[in-house]
Amino acid sequence: MLVPISAPGGEIGCDVSKIPCRVCGGPSSGFHFGALTCEGCKGFFRRTVNSSSIHQCLGNQTCRITPSNRNMCKSCRFKKCLEVGMSQKRESFFVFLSLSSIIGRICLRAVRCVVRLPIGQLTHTTLMTNRFASHITTTER
Repeated sequence: MLVPISAPGGEIGCDVSKIPCRVCGGPSSGFHFGALTCEGCKGFFRRTVNSSSIHQCLGNQTCRITPSNRNMCKSCRFKKCLEVGMSQKRESFFVFLSLSSIIGRICLRAVRCVVRLPIGQLTHTTLMTNRFASHITTTER
């Protein structure tokens, strides 16, 4: 899924499915409740918060959460959701205030991003200050 991010003079796109879910490590689908997660972890978090369920870990609260075993320990999965910053209160404002800076930092580390700028706006300063310089393409508008 390509997430478009508005930036001064252009648009940044990032394929978030190439960035792992912060909870289980599977392919993410976007920012949900304040963290980059997959659809499964998004739904699990929403259901857990809405039902006010209390889950008990049968181990010692250190279960490893992966895409293949994420349903085995709901207690450790919910704990991991909270550890990565998921919060029901953060769903609405997080996306609007922080998405571009968070996506930018994640893209730098994990995925090739594309910045589209109108021809003529690419200056030496733009290229040097834009950390996506090696992934810039231009498009005429």
